[in-house]
Amino acid sequence: MYSSHSFCEECLRKYWKDMEIFLCPVCRKECSSEEPSQSLALKSLCESFQRGNEKEKGSQDICQLHGEKLKLFCFDDKQPICVVCHTSKKHKGHDCYPIEEAMPDLKSEIKAPLQSKLEKMTTAKLEDENCMEHLMVQGQLGEEQIRGVFKKFYQFLEEEEAARIAALKKEQQLKYEVMRERVEKLTENILSEPIVHLQKLLQMLRWGQEHSLTWPSMLDV
Repeated sequence: MYSSHSFCEECLRKYWKDMEIFLCPVCRKECSSEEPSQSLALKSLCESFQRGNEKEKGSQDICQLHGEKLKLFCFDDKQPICVVCHTSKKHKGHDCYPIEEAMPDLKSEIKAPLQSKLEKMTTAKLEDENCMEHLMVQGQLGEEQIRGVFKKFYQFLEEEEAARIAALKKEQQLKYEVMRERVEKLTENILSEPIVHLQKLLQMLRWGQEHSLTWPSMLDV
């Protein structure tokens, strides 16, 4: 592109799909043509990478010792071999078959341990899930037990509080009654003393009046 930025052609065309003016997705610079120029350096790099992958893939099918194609599979050594390897001392007397014929047996041999491992993993997962569920249930039960204990404890405290307050009120009432009776008696005593005193004075006055009448006649004699 004229903006010196490189993009995948398919992605760039999708980006330009509904645009009337073609802009660079990075710098927003206007492009003069709908057909962007190819980056030769980037194209060369991609082709080199692709050739390297094809070469590496092809090398995996070639025997590293003899340079021949790996057409056989040795069940004793569990590896693919070439025809030259099959005739060598290393693989003499081994069960070797063409890879196409060996594939079903290989799949069965691979599938069996994988199936066993999968079953073990499934069993272990199920056991873990059951353990987690058990832990959750135990946690809920423990929480309920704790709440129950504290509920009873709070209830005991409330009852104890009510009993203590009732006992205190009763004691205060008794003390109040005792004090009230004392105050009433003191009041009665205070009020009764003047009356008694007045009664004594009245008696003395009457006695004096009675004797004042008889004294003069006694003096005349």
